[in-house]
Amino acid sequence: MNKINLIPVFAITLVLAVAIMGTLLSSQSHAEGKSLWNLGLDKEANDISKNDFKSWMNRKGFQSFRYLFFERDPKNWRIVPCVNNKDFCLVMEDRKTSSHILKKLNIPVPLSEDLNLVMEFMVEVWPERTDLAKKDKEDAALRIFLTADLDGRNAHIGFAVTRDHEHGQIVASQRKPKEIKYIALPVNTSDEKVWQRLSTPIAASFQKAFGSFEKAEIIAIGLKSDGNNTASDVKVWLRELKIK
Repeated sequence: MNKINLIPVFAITLVLAVAIMGTLLSSQSHAEGKSLWNLGLDKEANDISKNDFKSWMNRKGFQSFRYLFFERDPKNWRIVPCVNNKDFCLVMEDRKTSSHILKKLNIPVPLSEDLNLVMEFMVEVWPERTDLAKKDKEDAALRIFLTADLDGRNAHIGFAVTRDHEHGQIVASQRKPKEIKYIALPVNTSDEKVWQRLSTPIAASFQKAFGSFEKAEIIAIGLKSDGNNTASDVKVWLRELKIK
């Protein structure tokens, strides 16, 4: 019986193992850097005027928020080149009005500990003093709403860009205090025209607002700016918004 030379076999096996491991690590690295949801403003190639914004919303799967007889239709939002930047920005402008658009995610995003809400924005015009605890004064320059299914119940967080609340402060909505909470983001309010980039942990925010949960997933996202309650003008430039 011929003896099998184990050295070449071992060498081939080692090479294959290294190659497979390299592929797996590369795939994992790519997955970690991939956005699970992206507004995709960096993919825009043309201006979208306020007259055409409704069509853009429809293409993106957004609808205006409706509550009873009120519709928060963005009448002055548009997409134009960012200030001092080649990318395009969503300009969220409200003239003593309130705008709010929503999108139900076709594929829910599982809520994991390493999941973050990433956003880059500039506040050009802030509303008057904001009190998120009072419906008649709850205006905010920008709020990103995430709706999650927490163990079978819907919970909503409005990540709020506001000058009048401490970073991390949780405020219950006057309308539905058990279902809707606001959380104040760590924003720079020293200058009204400074670009800011934030990465906020999502799961930790929901735990802080609603307590512990076993299983959760994000099922919808919303964008809002408003100045209607304090008769304020508001203007925000949003350059990036993603969940990753």
